[in-house]
Amino acid sequence: MDAYCWGWNFHGQLGAGMVTIQEPTPLQVTGGHTFQSVSAARNHSCGVTTAGDVYCWGLNIYGQLGDDTFITKYLPVFLLDFDPGMP
Repeated sequence: MDAYCWGWNFHGQLGAGMVTIQEPTPLQVTGGHTFQSVSAARNHSCGVTTAGDVYCWGLNIYGQLGDDTFITKYLPVFLLDFDPGMP
């Protein structure tokens, strides 16, 4: 399914490739990914695709996106292939 986010977007946490103060209307997360789940925090979000890939976007000043940087991302950034069956 496509992912849609709305609300506060000062740090690009909606994943729509832009920064706005707030978005009252749902915006589609950019990238054409099919997500099976998305988790949203105050300033960043992450999702797992149906292929098992993990993407995150938004504020990253403390490295919370997990991409080995401290750079805020306004678009989903690929992190890893996730295999929930592995211990």
